[in-house]
Amino acid sequence: MHQYHRTLAFAVLASALSSCGGGSQPVPQSGRALQEGGSAGLRADRESRDFGDLGHGEMVITTFCLTNESAESIRIASIKTDCPCTTATVGEEAVAPGETMPVEVVLDSHGLVGREVHSVVVLTDKGQEISLRVGATIVEE
Repeated sequence: MHQYHRTLAFAVLASALSSCGGGSQPVPQSGRALQEGGSAGLRADRESRDFGDLGHGEMVITTFCLTNESAESIRIASIKTDCPCTTATVGEEAVAPGETMPVEVVLDSHGLVGREVHSVVVLTDKGQEISLRVGATIVEE
């Protein structure tokens, strides 16, 4: 079982590093600064991802990209999820000014039924909280 989790973690990290361009990437203007007061900090490329209908036991992965819009390096202090069915991994511990970091989120629908929406909160060393959400409707087959 541990080998499975190690393999999944490697696949998730490899996907994350490639999905945000592996470095500096412009964020669309529609992205929203998620720091209180709107001051510069990390900006997420989007706030949520809905996977639609999933079969029971399916595991899905998505990547959120966080861009540092401040003049200082920002460190990730912690990442919290609201359910054991959701895990999140960052590619690096810190992101330099102007750089982008991937946050890979995995939703495991095993044991879930119906509409599910789960949160991931990324906390920085500057006190910024970035809230991300993943959702799906788990259908029994």
